[in-house]
Amino acid sequence: MHLLIDQNIPPRVADELSALGYSVYHVSRVGLAQASDPEIIRFALQRGMTLVTQDPGLALWMPYPHFGLLILRRIPIPRMAASIAETLQDLNTKGISLQNRIVMIEPGRYRVRMR
Repeated sequence: MHLLIDQNIPPRVADELSALGYSVYHVSRVGLAQASDPEIIRFALQRGMTLVTQDPGLALWMPYPHFGLLILRRIPIPRMAASIAETLQDLNTKGISLQNRIVMIEPGRYRVRMR
């Protein structure tokens, strides 16, 4: 699984996830620092990446097949990487794929919606 971290999340979150063994990229490090939402989504789709953002409006872009989206809600920056990693581990343990799913991660819980 490859994660693309949106511009509304600090690059250090990508660094922390990378240190935990995840394949993760921050938009600012792949030439998308000033890119529009459609450009970021297109980049993620072309590379089979799951987009991680704080922008719940990106859920409107879910008509694309195989697109996974993690939306962080009210997660403090120091807890972001850990919250993402814990959620991904739990989903993996339960055999839940991120394809065609929106996962809303909130403090202490997450919700999964199919596209």
